[in-house]
Amino acid sequence: MKIRNGFVSNSSSSSFILGLAKIDDYNKFQNYINQNDIKLNYQITVKTYEEIKEHICYNAKIINNKIFVESFQTDICLSNDNINDNDLIFIVNITNNEGDNCFMSEYDYIDYDIDLSFFDNDQQKIYKMFFDDLSGLNLNKSEVTYGAGRNG
Repeated sequence: MKIRNGFVSNSSSSSFILGLAKIDDYNKFQNYINQNDIKLNYQITVKTYEEIKEHICYNAKIINNKIFVESFQTDICLSNDNINDNDLIFIVNITNNEGDNCFMSEYDYIDYDIDLSFFDNDQQKIYKMFFDDLSGLNLNKSEVTYGAGRNG
């Protein structure tokens, strides 16, 4: 008989929001996050392109001239065309861990077909930044997605 020692995890279900955007106007960006009470943290951060290139940023990386952010289900990317080392990049990599029960349908199967209303108000505000002219983000140099699935 084999006995596993060490970390053992159960599969579970989670939701996520991934976003990348070049910040064109940092003052507008700062005003937007202050007015909307958005807190930067390890899941929601701003890094220079150079910091991403130098691997100082754990949740974004560069592959084949594109900036990538990955989750357990999918990834998003931005071309680094017209991005300089000192340009600021807004990085969102939110992963929630709701467990399977949140995604159970009335017919006892797991249903990951969610819409934005599934997320709390603060996370919805972050998602909506990517579509708001007042955010300071370059809306033509941005990518955002959300979803849910198995995370283990």
